[in-house]
Amino acid sequence: MTTKNNQRPLSKLDDYRVLLVEDDPDSQRQITHYLEQAGANVFVVDNGQAAINMALEATQNGFQFEIILMDIEMPGLTGFEAASQLRSEGYKGNIIAFTAYEEKYCREQSLRAGCDEFISKLANRETILEVIRNHSFQQYLKQRMNRVAKTFFNLD
Repeated sequence: MTTKNNQRPLSKLDDYRVLLVEDDPDSQRQITHYLEQAGANVFVVDNGQAAINMALEATQNGFQFEIILMDIEMPGLTGFEAASQLRSEGYKGNIIAFTAYEEKYCREQSLRAGCDEFISKLANRETILEVIRNHSFQQYLKQRMNRVAKTFFNLD
C-alpha cells in the first residue's frame, strides 16, 4: 500500500521487531494484532525482568528491537524500573511507555526512567503505530549519523 507520492504510509511497520511488554493477556492479543496487521514481528513478554533479559540478549546477538513497547504497571518490576535498568545496562534502543494512567504524570515519570516516549493505551491504533514508526526512524537516523561521524573523524 502506498500514498499518492509512492511512499509507505506512516503506520506501516514492515519487518519492525517490536518487544511488547504487557502482563494483561487481552491487551497482549489486541496490541499484537494491531502491530502484526501493520507488518511488525512482535515478541511478547509479560513482565519487566523478562523484558530486560530479552532486550539485552537480543542486542548482544545483533538483533536489536526497533521498539520496546513497555506497560508501566506490571507485577514484579514496573515498566519504569525495567526501563531504568535497561538504560543503566547501556541499552540504546527505543523504549516507549504504554499505559492507561494519567498522561502528564506518566509522561514525566517515563522520560525520567529512560523511556523515549509515552503512549496512552486509550490512543487509537493509527496514533500508536505512527508513534512507533516515528521513533524507529529517529533511531535509525541517529545510528546512521553516528556511523558517518565516526568514519569522517576516524573515530574507530
